[in-house]
Amino acid sequence: MRLKKRSGRLLSYGILSAIMLVAMLVSAQRNSCKLDTSLDTRAFRTDEEIKIVVSYSWFLVWTDVVDVWLKLSAEKKDGKDAIRINGYGKSRPFYDWFYQVRDIYETWLDPSSLRPLFFNRDVNEDGYLLKNFYTYDWDNKRILARIQKRNKPAYLDTIAITPCTNDVISLIYSIRNVDFSKLQLGDRFSIDLAVDDKVHSIAIKYDKVETIKVKGMGFFRCIKLSAKMVKSRAFTGKENMFIWITADQNRLPIYMESPIKVGTIKARITEMKNVRYPLASKVASK
Repeated sequence: MRLKKRSGRLLSYGILSAIMLVAMLVSAQRNSCKLDTSLDTRAFRTDEEIKIVVSYSWFLVWTDVVDVWLKLSAEKKDGKDAIRINGYGKSRPFYDWFYQVRDIYETWLDPSSLRPLFFNRDVNEDGYLLKNFYTYDWDNKRILARIQKRNKPAYLDTIAITPCTNDVISLIYSIRNVDFSKLQLGDRFSIDLAVDDKVHSIAIKYDKVETIKVKGMGFFRCIKLSAKMVKSRAFTGKENMFIWITADQNRLPIYMESPIKVGTIKARITEMKNVRYPLASKVASK
């Protein structure tokens, strides 16, 4: 039972980190961060939907264990116009007996600047409960946070932020609006990412452009990024995580891969709907 819990918890941290990695480049990038927020060149529509499948390997056996859906919509939040990004992660039925995952991640973005306005995280992982709610106060460079872990009482906290700080979901959609033509291969960046009641700085690298095969989807010309992870319950601090983003105007996070302390995780897009631009990155073969 202890091994079950430990492996499941590490996988869960790995899934979160895979989502984090999708997002990593942008904190060095939004206007002052070099983010292109123009509506005319934006990489996504406000009705886009993506499905991601997360796989886990232990002793060389790969298994698809968690499905993640990311859906966009235009709506109002607390009287403000917003782009809502709803993320939902659910473990597959055969995996529920081992480690059940039911996670909700939501972000509301400012439609003009793409800065996050609010963030909600509601995690239920095999009975482990975690809830975060952020209100971004950009004028005062802070997040007003309400945090609850396990069955403990919720508490309020204030988190200092930089102009380019994001949560794990808002970063995914920020990175897709980076103009990679202004970057050089080998460039390195340091980013700030708010998780729970802390802001983490993570170093990443723009590795190369290459063609990869994505299971069930075909071959794609991609931009490859890597990041050295901070030491945590899932990582020793020596691992590199990798993400491949389609080298077209959509900049979809088509594939991700990372070792964790017990095993390895991979994540790939398996379905997409209402993508704004043609998939020009898709090719016949390598």
